[in-house]
Amino acid sequence: MPPRNGGDIAAQHAVPSVPGVTEATATIETQAGGLHRVELAGSFGHPHWLAFLCSGLSAKGVAVVSGKASRPEPMRWEGHFLLDGQVDGLDVIELAGRRSTVRDSAAPALSSYSVVRRTDGDLELKVQAPDALGFLGRLLSRVSLLTLLPAGLEIATVNGGIVDTFVLSGIGSAAPSAEVVDALEQMLAAMTPQG
Repeated sequence: MPPRNGGDIAAQHAVPSVPGVTEATATIETQAGGLHRVELAGSFGHPHWLAFLCSGLSAKGVAVVSGKASRPEPMRWEGHFLLDGQVDGLDVIELAGRRSTVRDSAAPALSSYSVVRRTDGDLELKVQAPDALGFLGRLLSRVSLLTLLPAGLEIATVNGGIVDTFVLSGIGSAAPSAEVVDALEQMLAAMTPQG
């Protein structure tokens, strides 16, 4: 991989001028086996930045293999993701700052799910699904329609399947209402084949 921004195998930059991004940095490093580790930190001005990022990556043919991210304070994130695909010239901060022009309207297919209210009022959503490019972006986009925002996540691809856990809060970090939880359950049930 050619040097970018003066680094050997890493690119680091802050892009405050991108709509939806207040101040964030991204570092991309090539790992053994051709995968790429992306470290992200900073404030993202749009609450749906994670859905934008995942949708933008899949539109470029880049898969999110695993990762972990948390929101230690409102609109501020820290995390890392392992990507599979061509990342040369890819600006993850720009992807996080705007909705992808390529829309994937297919509903994600789940194998199973569970939703539990945590003691802090947030929801813990666990999903399992067959591995599919774009799954994360499609799921997060649909969850955002219910005014639910990730406060943390841990995602993994295990034996060809997706095993993801999300902590979801309402707008302004409010606890999601019972009506929103019911709508989430209905949405997830519609994505899960009855067997």
